[in-house]
Amino acid sequence: MTLITNRARNLRNIRRFNKDFMLHPETVAEHSFYTAYYAYIIALDMRQRGISINPELTMRYGLLHDIEEATTGDVSRDYKHATPEIRKTMEALGGTLFARMIDTYLPTTKSKIRTALYSGWADAKSDSEEGRLVEFADGLDALVNMIEERTMGNTTMIGKIKLQTDHLLQHYSHDPAYGSYLREIKQYGSKKTKRRKNDKTNGI
Repeated sequence: MTLITNRARNLRNIRRFNKDFMLHPETVAEHSFYTAYYAYIIALDMRQRGISINPELTMRYGLLHDIEEATTGDVSRDYKHATPEIRKTMEALGGTLFARMIDTYLPTTKSKIRTALYSGWADAKSDSEEGRLVEFADGLDALVNMIEERTMGNTTMIGKIKLQTDHLLQHYSHDPAYGSYLREIKQYGSKKTKRRKNDKTNGI
C-alpha cells in the first residue's frame, strides 16, 4: 500500500500547462483536488435541484481522473485533443500505464482496491452524469487557474481565457444543469479583472 501511495504523490511534482509561462504553476495534485472539490459541490447542488447524480462517486472520479499522470506526466491539451483518434489513443495508453502501476504496486490480494482504483479512473471518463460533471469541473479548474494568473499580471492568459470560456460554452451552455455555473464563473472572472484594474489605478 505504501508504494502505490508514494507513486501517487509524484503528482505534486508534475506541473500543468508546462509549455506556458505561469506565475504560480499548478501541479496535477492540486488540480485533482480542485476538480474533485468543484465536482462534489456542484453535484450536491444538482442533486438538490432534482438531478439524479451521486456526489460521493463524482468526488472519487475527480480525485482519480488524472492519476495516470503520476506515470505519464501532464500532456499538453493541444496535442492530446488534436483529433478524436489521438485523444482515444492517449486515454487507452493512460489506462494501460495506470493498470501497470496498479499491478506493480498493489498485490493481487488487494483485488477490491485494485478494481475500485481502476474503475474510478475509467468511469471518470464515461458519459455518465458523474463523468460529464468531472469533465466540466476539469475544464472549470483550468479556467479558474487562467483567471487567477491573469489577475496576478500574466497577460499571456488573455487569449487562453477566451478560448477556454468558449470551449466550456460550446460543450455545456445548451445544458440547463451547467448554464448557471458558467454564468457564475464569467462573473467571477469579471470581478477579478475589475479588482486588478482598480489595484493598478490605486498603485497597489
